[in-house]
Amino acid sequence: MIDDFAQQFLSPHATMEMPIEDRLALFYHLTCERFDRTVCHGRDAFGDAVPTEGWQRTVINANAEEVLRQLVRAIPEVPEGKLRYAIRRYGDRYSTAQMEAMMAQIGDSRFMAESPVASRNESGR
Repeated sequence: MIDDFAQQFLSPHATMEMPIEDRLALFYHLTCERFDRTVCHGRDAFGDAVPTEGWQRTVINANAEEVLRQLVRAIPEVPEGKLRYAIRRYGDRYSTAQMEAMMAQIGDSRFMAESPVASRNESGR
């Protein structure tokens, strides 16, 4: 899934001018939020998933690290530090709804569907 995202939205034909690390940060947040909503029972004022128990935080943090690892492997030309900075910046500034609107300007929303860890867990691997 991450490789598909890279081919479609990180190409020179992307419809919205945005630095590659910003596009990756959007993808990261939306992918993680989609997974978080399947695990967490709480919601914040914006409707974003919030862990209410320690095990939920552990599971969503493991997923977030796996998503980041996969992005770093799939897009090696973006240094991990630069990507982590963009992820923090977007997480601090925008709600999930705002990031979904930005992603819609970039292209196909099918790349927001689920996290790589969720896919792997569902398939039993």
